[in-house]
Amino acid sequence: MNQAKRAGLPGPGYLLTREGRRQLEMLRDQFYLMAEIAFVTTQSEEDQPLHISRSLLGMCYENHARQLHEILDAVKPT
Repeated sequence: MNQAKRAGLPGPGYLLTREGRRQLEMLRDQFYLMAEIAFVTTQSEEDQPLHISRSLLGMCYENHARQLHEILDAVKPT
């Protein structure tokens, strides 16, 4: 009978705060920007290799990982 009461309700999930959603949207936009920069640069150079230092690439990934960590910390189980 308890299952019948919950039939129309969503199952267990997670709630993301507004700030968490904003951070996630910013992170998404940064990934799109990085992709766009890589595509535009390589297309204008007729697909020549794009030379990016490892430290710069590492900093980008570390920044994204930290932002994701903050968002995951903000997620609250329902």
